[in-house]
Amino acid sequence: MTRDLSGERAVGHARYLAEAIGVRLTGTEAERRAADYVAAQLRAAGVPRVSIETFPCLAWGCERAALTVDGAEVPCLPVAHAGRTPEGGVEGEFLYLETGSDLDRARAPLDGRIGLMFGSFGDEPSRFRALMDSGLAALLVVDDRLPFDWNVASGFPAYWVSLGPIIPMVSVPYRCAWDLVRTGARRARLELRSWRAEAESQNVIGVLPGTDPDAGEVIITCHHDGVDGSPAAEDNGSGVGCVLELAGAFAGASPRMGLRFISCGTEEHLSEGAKHYALRHREELAQDARLVLNTDAVGCWMGENEIHVTGSPGMRAWVEERVRATGFSARYETKVSPFSDHFPFAALGVPAVWFHRRNCAGGRFYHHSALDTADVLSPGVMTATLRAQAAIVDGVLAGAETSGWRAFPPGQRQAIAECERNWCGVRFGATG
Repeated sequence: MTRDLSGERAVGHARYLAEAIGVRLTGTEAERRAADYVAAQLRAAGVPRVSIETFPCLAWGCERAALTVDGAEVPCLPVAHAGRTPEGGVEGEFLYLETGSDLDRARAPLDGRIGLMFGSFGDEPSRFRALMDSGLAALLVVDDRLPFDWNVASGFPAYWVSLGPIIPMVSVPYRCAWDLVRTGARRARLELRSWRAEAESQNVIGVLPGTDPDAGEVIITCHHDGVDGSPAAEDNGSGVGCVLELAGAFAGASPRMGLRFISCGTEEHLSEGAKHYALRHREELAQDARLVLNTDAVGCWMGENEIHVTGSPGMRAWVEERVRATGFSARYETKVSPFSDHFPFAALGVPAVWFHRRNCAGGRFYHHSALDTADVLSPGVMTATLRAQAAIVDGVLAGAETSGWRAFPPGQRQAIAECERNWCGVRFGATG
């Protein structure tokens, strides 16, 4: 079926979020404005039932982040939820910690020093906790995926905040970190005026009811929040743009199966909004949800499309066939990823498809940075993405046999359980 799908309009939504609203940290007025915009656009698209569900979140912010090493200023960004320094900052001997492993931490005394760690904490809350309890005065982190000279925002799952006190932490650009290690930096000073507070985030829900209440629903998701220092046009204004375009394209239809559009808050703290929604609606999702179609970070001019499939091998083959028929080229991935809003639904046993696009080995060169503007988005690529997504939705609405899609392979079930344990702090419990 031919539908009116415009990459230009989708990019326009992303541009509005990035330029008219800007940085959209969780629990802030800017995030709420983004949610209100999505709700208004869903109504304008003709979606008959639109609501906003709020949920508690842990907001954070930073009034000042200043780092000097051997007297020279080093650009930095606060790590989300990091602790603040005492008034006037902290100063100590600079120490390169390699990856912060047990062996790396044992090489030298850590008390009072300011360490630099190469890479992220990975999926190891135990390593994170060991670094927080090591006696370090502060920690500098560098994203090893993005070897550039600009700042990249960093963070960790909201669940890890509950594991104990968190020391002051900032991220530094890769090239700056390289020079600090190469030149044998000796002493660092950090001032970090950060804060955390209980706040409220929101999920925006738009429902197109099906003509048969027993036929189930297709759930179409994205997120509208962003990270510190980034206008977040691609991550994830692009996803919002796709969801709004799909809502408008299907709003005039009267399919037997329903469609539910959800724009989540607090995704950048590891899909907290999607987690709250999935747990709050656990029973109806178990009964009604046939598929989750998630869009997070798509549309860049140059790159490779990725389609992550969590579900049976038959589902993966069906998705590839539908997408290929539209001429959309993509690499298919069946490895479970907890890094977007499809995951809480998949952990409840709902088959999930996540559209994503990368343009370098580390993901996207502008990832979580000030470079993530609407100019990185191609209207043509967005249109092609939308056509592939609409083909999937149309296929399910037309009666695709989805009953076997919940038969996740054992490897996916095991990976989901590991992600629940390491990243979420909650057991969804539906996938074995």
